[in-house]
Amino acid sequence: MYETITGIISKISDEAPNRVKRQLIQEIQNFVDRHSDYELVRYQDILKQNGLEWSVESMQHADVSKLNGQGVMALLVGAYRADYMAGGWEDGPWAELFESGCVKRWLLRLKEIDKTTTIAANS
Repeated sequence: MYETITGIISKISDEAPNRVKRQLIQEIQNFVDRHSDYELVRYQDILKQNGLEWSVESMQHADVSKLNGQGVMALLVGAYRADYMAGGWEDGPWAELFESGCVKRWLLRLKEIDKTTTIAANS
């Protein structure tokens, strides 16, 4: 389900080029547009329901192992929306979360969810 988003993992490094960051934002937005059932326009509410605040500190310390796909996607949407609200994404919260390894950790969790879902479907 998350393959187009998690396919970017191999392109991520501590200092990923801006084109990779832009590509990921586009894939996240495509997911939001295709999966209205996830209600990701309510990302702040989803974060709150998972005990998280819409702040860099809270999002950095999120235990993603306890989040489902909707919760992880809310983190990703919240991260890039924070920069949008601040007027740019190249040196704000999105860049900070990217460079700290949080975004990669979130993507790895989505990959894990996909793998678990595939195993369960094949059982």
